[in-house]
Amino acid sequence: MTKLLTSDIEILDKEGLISLRKQISSLIGRASKDEKVKLIQKCRDISELVKIKFPKTSKHKTSFTKLKNRIVVTCDNCNDKFDTSVKNKNPFAFCKACRKKRETDLVELILEDKIIVYSQKDVKKAEEDISKLEADVRLDLHGVLDLTESDIYVGDLTMVVSYVGKLTRTRTGAEKDIKERVNKLSLVF
Repeated sequence: MTKLLTSDIEILDKEGLISLRKQISSLIGRASKDEKVKLIQKCRDISELVKIKFPKTSKHKTSFTKLKNRIVVTCDNCNDKFDTSVKNKNPFAFCKACRKKRETDLVELILEDKIIVYSQKDVKKAEEDISKLEADVRLDLHGVLDLTESDIYVGDLTMVVSYVGKLTRTRTGAEKDIKERVNKLSLVF
């Protein structure tokens, strides 16, 4: 049987090779020690031949599809490039490393001369600092203030409030919009 295997193994199709490997595997239990080693090696040879002649094809198109459905974006914090899904309507604004640093951010206070970011553990400090600010008018950025041009003066001591996800592009967009309005003096503190 071994001579038959050696000479005919190359002409068998995939099913024939798998069937042959099963037949050889069934003989291993009844074979002598020396013969077992040879039969096990023959099974390995057949398995290798199957892999070479009939490489596995993925049942799923995920690897190519994932690459095709990914876009490269730039981190708003460090400017490194990272990829994200095109299906993500509001992709992360930050790469993994920056997301890790900013995931505890809770409040971002944008003043004329500085930006203060408070984490979840600094809630009391944020409340204290915000309560010290005088504001005659408090406007929501989204759906209120963003409906006006950025150079329209909205009054002295105006506070802008924006509720956004802490890791989203909406946050960085809101920050840029508020800074632009402060620089154009449409918001005066």
